[in-house]
Amino acid sequence: MNVVKIPAFPISRFIKYFWVYENSNHATNNEVQTFVVEGCPIIIFHYKQPLKCKTGDNDWASHPQQCVVGQIKNFGEIIESGNEGMLAIVFYPDGLSPFIKNPLVEITGLIVDLQFIFGSEINEIQERICEAESIDNKISVVEHFFLNQLKTKVNHCSNDIRYAISQMQLNSKVSISKLASETNMCKRNFERKFLENVGLTPVFFNRIVRFQKAIQLINQQNKQSFSELAYSAGYYDQSHFIRDFRQFYGQPPKEFDQNQNFG
Repeated sequence: MNVVKIPAFPISRFIKYFWVYENSNHATNNEVQTFVVEGCPIIIFHYKQPLKCKTGDNDWASHPQQCVVGQIKNFGEIIESGNEGMLAIVFYPDGLSPFIKNPLVEITGLIVDLQFIFGSEINEIQERICEAESIDNKISVVEHFFLNQLKTKVNHCSNDIRYAISQMQLNSKVSISKLASETNMCKRNFERKFLENVGLTPVFFNRIVRFQKAIQLINQQNKQSFSELAYSAGYYDQSHFIRDFRQFYGQPPKEFDQNQNFG
């Protein structure tokens, strides 16, 4: 079961969508699924058995029952045991930063127990999610939690960084120097602020933007050749296009499977 819900304002400024994934087939074949790099940090509450996953060269490991997944730089894999249930909060690239004290780059590539981020109060939220009888009720628990976070903290996204992200998504060939100039920062300060708020450098994030654009074109059953598709997605040549697919998906573009994508 896959359920996606778009949050309501004002938390929709920070959270891209809620995603509920549940597998209750009690399978025993330990099927492996791939998830791609999306460029968005995620918070996960497991209300059944936690997922077992790996990214990059890391070993297989089970998630904490409640965790934050920082920005990832390589594709990952998930082993499905058949008894998983989780509620994932997928943030905009800069959407998690206002809710945590430290720069987002400090959790890049890491899976961190939420108690280290929000303290012991998060245990009550975890319990309420597990006890909620419906998917809507589980999501409601999380919505109220983040609404309360907005009321008790000075939360705001950096308008400069959000503007830069939007410009990259409109034109992935835009130069970092141009974005720095348009946000009234020197290039070095812009890169530092971007890294703190997104967890990735502007150059690396721009690679993810191009990759996601390529996936979008493939999912639209675009009839372009791979060289044409690479150019349409913002790549300067096909070799970089293939490189990013291998890093962010694990296989070349021709092997992309629309049905095996957790990203």
